[in-house]
Amino acid sequence: MDATQNFEVLPGKGSHLFEQIQDIFPKEVPFGLLPLRGIKHKIDLVIGASLANMPAYRTNPQETKEIEKEVPELMDKGWVQKNLSPCVV
Repeated sequence: MDATQNFEVLPGKGSHLFEQIQDIFPKEVPFGLLPLRGIKHKIDLVIGASLANMPAYRTNPQETKEIEKEVPELMDKGWVQKNLSPCVV
């Protein structure tokens, strides 16, 4: 998607500001996730402790429907990946 396609819908001074700074936005959004960095974060689990597998927050039916629509699109673009963690929420 071209980043300049969205600035017409910004209200008021927003579109004018975007016109001034549009050169800092990429013309095309890159595919996939960022490259791996040298720092990897991990959480050490305590042996025998129960996992906190619970929803992060509740969503109403409309929000749930939107999430179910957006997640496959984001996965197709490579922006998100399936979480394989045993602590998935």
